[in-house]
Amino acid sequence: MRLHFLASLLFVHVVNTLPLKVEWREEQERAQDEQFATVQDMVGDATGDSLKIVGKRDSITPLMTDCQFSIMMQITAVAETSSTTGYGACDTLDDGQGISAGYIQFTSCHGSLQKVYKLYCDQKSNDLCTSDYESAISAAQGYGNCGSSNSGKNQAPGLDGFCDAWKKQASDDADDFAKAQFLVAKAGYFDTIVDSVSKYHVTTALGIAQMFDTAIQMGPGTVDTLADRTNQNVGNLEDGGVSEADWIKQYVYERKLEQINWGGAYVGTTARLQPFEELVAANDLNFDHNDVTITLYGSSYTLVAKC
Repeated sequence: MRLHFLASLLFVHVVNTLPLKVEWREEQERAQDEQFATVQDMVGDATGDSLKIVGKRDSITPLMTDCQFSIMMQITAVAETSSTTGYGACDTLDDGQGISAGYIQFTSCHGSLQKVYKLYCDQKSNDLCTSDYESAISAAQGYGNCGSSNSGKNQAPGLDGFCDAWKKQASDDADDFAKAQFLVAKAGYFDTIVDSVSKYHVTTALGIAQMFDTAIQMGPGTVDTLADRTNQNVGNLEDGGVSEADWIKQYVYERKLEQINWGGAYVGTTARLQPFEELVAANDLNFDHNDVTITLYGSSYTLVAKC
């Protein structure tokens, strides 16, 4: 995988009870832990203080083209940070999840932020990669009530100035900082939905993108939950009784119900489904022209594939 290509490519149901909310977060942590070993295997020793990717591949994934993958990543990045290149985004949001940082808003609550930090800082020495921050960010996983809350600020102690240091590295070391985020996003989220894509016979870029965006916002385990409900309501793709466009429409509807049932900060995020609704209505299921125009939270974005 070419390093300059990675840098150019880059840019968090119906759950009715609290124990189930906790359960999906625990499942997400387990999935990320399993996939993080893959990330570490992909990164070799530092060369010239730069992250080194071990090996090359013809494409990022056999499920879709690199151009489609690029647009998929950008859709989610815009939903999370209102930017396709929000690697330096960092704040303690009012969602109970501690610090949210990076282009897909990795969080300190359930450990995705810690994985980016470790991957990057294991090979770096700078204002972000200090022993004090290393200890504090490690202790922030599961801090307070973040495993069972969808609202409220919940920053762990010892992280004052962390976001300033994060933003500085996004500027000072843009390529490697973006690269670390990409690797964790792919292994910790995209790779966890590969089995679901096959299980539910999803073949279009838009269908895969919807599953990926679900995994980012609500955890990989939620993908199958929503797909099962979609099958129950409109039929399954394997039997050919429903078009993929109609299947995606129903999946998006099931996801909207899920967000509302989650409550808290998630109720206000139903608008992030608008790009998927617009694209399926336009029958642009495979990003055919390698660019798409989407509307999110009242703003229009033209996303051009970087591939």
